[in-house]
Amino acid sequence: MKTLPKEFGEKKEGVVYARRPGAYAVFVENGKVAVVDVAGKYFLPGGGVDEGELPEAALRRELQEELGWKIGEVEELGNALDHCFSEKANAYITKEETFFTATRTGEAGHVEEEDHKILWLPPNEAQPRMFHPGQAWAISRAFGEVE
Repeated sequence: MKTLPKEFGEKKEGVVYARRPGAYAVFVENGKVAVVDVAGKYFLPGGGVDEGELPEAALRRELQEELGWKIGEVEELGNALDHCFSEKANAYITKEETFFTATRTGEAGHVEEEDHKILWLPPNEAQPRMFHPGQAWAISRAFGEVE
């Protein structure tokens, strides 16, 4: 039986929220977690799921575009809904996030998003920096701190 997604943020009464499905990975190497710094905002590696695309396929595509990474097997970690206002879209959105654990298997080459800088941080430093609370929760979940 699939569990309901964990919810973060407050939905404003009478506001229509646009759906934004996304797939993200928690990579752990040497006790540190990979986070992506985009102009001083911190996110888990990953991104949007295109129409008709499965979350795992989206994750693989996004990791190649953002970081030039190839990944091996993935394992679903959980799901979250992050209700927020997107300044970029100038709209209220609900990020429908699917989280995975994954390992890198190599470099894929060309990186399309040069403004994405990868950092490896201890989980207790990464969690409070995450821009979306659902992504901080996923880090905790990967380290067995929460269900």
